Amino acid sequence: SWPVLKNFYLETEVTTSANCEGLDHYGLIARVKDFDNVYLFGFTCDGRYSIKVWQDGYTTLKDWTSSPHINAGPSQTNFLGVKLQGNKLTIYANGEELATVTNAALSEGKFGIYIGAKTDGFEAIFELIRYWKLAD
Repeated sequence: SWPVLKNFYLETEVTTSANCEGLDHYGLIARVKDFDNVYLFGFTCDGRYSIKVWQDGYTTLKDWTSSPHINAGPSQTNFLGVKLQGNKLTIYANGEELATVTNAALSEGKFGIYIGAKTDGFEAIFELIRYWKLAD
């Protein structure tokens, strides 16, 4: 039931659990064609972000990079935003632009969330997900 989007801004509010640490990570997936074709935009509990594409395996477009704009540590809330317009992919933390990369692998698709737990019992609570369509 999710819409297929081409150019859009997508944002979520996420609160991490009390046992959030290190490389526990969470984020948004976008332009999802199927399980083998997807962009991943993520934050770690230690305050890093990344942009990857899964297409016949992972390709890192922006490796895990620290940012003072990400609220690191346990029981923290962050707004994670992504803008996909044409082949430009931009990630935001709490309203601040972190990075823009260029990749033309996927041009449209659905969106969703993901979580990558390294710590037993790690949780990320997604309170809000919203999107805005952008002009083509």
